[in-house]
Amino acid sequence: MEGKKRRIGNRQYLVFPLVMCFVMIVLLSFGGTYIKASDSDDISCIDSGWSISRGDMFYQDVNLSEYDMDNSRSGETITITTPIYVTDYTDSIIFISTYMSVSVSVDGEAVYSYGPEYEGRARFVPKNLNFITPFKSIGEHELSITYILFDDNSVTSLPLIYMGSKHSLIRSFLSYHRLAIFVGAFFMVYACLLVSLGIFLALSKKRFMPVFFSAAFSMLLGFYTYSYNDIMCIVSDHNMFFTMLEYISLYQMPLIISIILYSTHPEIATETQRFIIVINVIVPIIIRLLHSTDTIYMNRLVLPVQSVVLIEIVLILPQIIKGYFDNRKSKEHSEDYTGINADNYFIMGFVMFIICVLIEIIRLYVLKSSQYKRISNYTGNISFLTLGMLFFVICLFIYYFLNGTDHISTAIVRKKLEGIAYTDSLTGLSNRGTVNKYVETLEGRFVVVSFDLDRLKYVNDTFGHLEGDRMLKNFADILKSSFDNAAIIGRTGGDEFIAILEDPEDGLCDSCISNLEHAMHDFNDGDDNIKLSASIGYACSDETINGDYTDVFHLADERMYKMKEQHHAQ
Repeated sequence: MEGKKRRIGNRQYLVFPLVMCFVMIVLLSFGGTYIKASDSDDISCIDSGWSISRGDMFYQDVNLSEYDMDNSRSGETITITTPIYVTDYTDSIIFISTYMSVSVSVDGEAVYSYGPEYEGRARFVPKNLNFITPFKSIGEHELSITYILFDDNSVTSLPLIYMGSKHSLIRSFLSYHRLAIFVGAFFMVYACLLVSLGIFLALSKKRFMPVFFSAAFSMLLGFYTYSYNDIMCIVSDHNMFFTMLEYISLYQMPLIISIILYSTHPEIATETQRFIIVINVIVPIIIRLLHSTDTIYMNRLVLPVQSVVLIEIVLILPQIIKGYFDNRKSKEHSEDYTGINADNYFIMGFVMFIICVLIEIIRLYVLKSSQYKRISNYTGNISFLTLGMLFFVICLFIYYFLNGTDHISTAIVRKKLEGIAYTDSLTGLSNRGTVNKYVETLEGRFVVVSFDLDRLKYVNDTFGHLEGDRMLKNFADILKSSFDNAAIIGRTGGDEFIAILEDPEDGLCDSCISNLEHAMHDFNDGDDNIKLSASIGYACSDETINGDYTDVFHLADERMYKMKEQHHAQ
């Protein structure tokens, strides 16, 4: 048994590498360049040859991808200009602007603007997918784009401009973001499945709140993935809503994760977990107040919030790991341990999520690779933060699956152990201990029937104990079928049996006894060695003063012994 449990436990550790392989296959399948639709010849990135005017400074022949926006200031105006040649197949441009208004001119004539309603006020300007067809004729033109910034240090690079036909640009955009589209859809579909599971568990009166919190977390991940990767910009004009949704989703994730952790492992570091939940409730509220009062906008608080999360991880992770190993050790030493430990995957998913968060922070702030530069690059890869969430959600699914399997297996093992402890091994009836445990909760009107199997000693002495055992088994089977309405049937001694009927109808007990006698008679006609016969006595709780089980049992037992004396006299 121990060897089997050990093999089950060892096989569990193969699942996580398989999950890793699955995620890598998904990444290669949806994000790998070897299957990416090749860029059309009519799509080009206009990166070089720009003239940039920024306040009193003027730069020529600049590559936008190399231009660093150090110390950007609110109200600052930046104009970029370049000559461009337009063909029938390159009549549109696309770029993503973040936290700034945009004005586009062709040959000195204004053709497009975004965000003029924000000018002159300290306002949060949502990001926008600027997808325009500004050219009226084929040939060479001068393209000029003016940006007005609305917050200090909110922009670290200028957007890259892509040029091509409308159809090609949209196709390329969707092709490049297919990984994010898949991952976001996975999160949302997974959330719907968890809601269905949670409803089922709620109707089954089982623990369901962790599943609903996990569904909320998965849905937040879907919203964040689509908003962060600019996919919402191409399907809707509600820029402010989806820009806010990106940050609201991001700032709510620590709260949801901490609630999931507490709801699944409330016994580990209880006070610390409660403290972290309170902090994660307060922080989003403070951020929302600061944003709504134009004090500090949401996009400026990503690093502070990530720092708070890192502090929380430092506080809770060692306690979680210690509690995990303590629980695992006690579980492995329990009698009903099945060899399945679902917590393995919860911890591994949580650790992978933390590792990906650390990589993302290093990428953004230590290596000076700005998140907003990635956003403004028109097309971008999925972030390490989202990958960590993907690992965590998949491991969470495995955790719920194995946890359910473990509960079922544990219940089966426990039932078998209880069967061994509370069931008579020979007859399969309840043993004396089970009967005694049952009668402790007995209430209301009931009938106790006492049985004594006749001639058992004679059969044992004459035909051997194997025949005696067969006699007991056959009598127990007949007793179960005859008293099928009994609340409990038990073997309380070598040849002594008992049946208890709760609130029986009038005449039910006599009817059951009659069935028993007819069944024994039928059995006796077909067996040469064994002749079944039983002394029976019964009493109802109404026949005693207090209706106490002990008094009722003694009365039934007395009546049984009177019949036994009669059988011996025959």
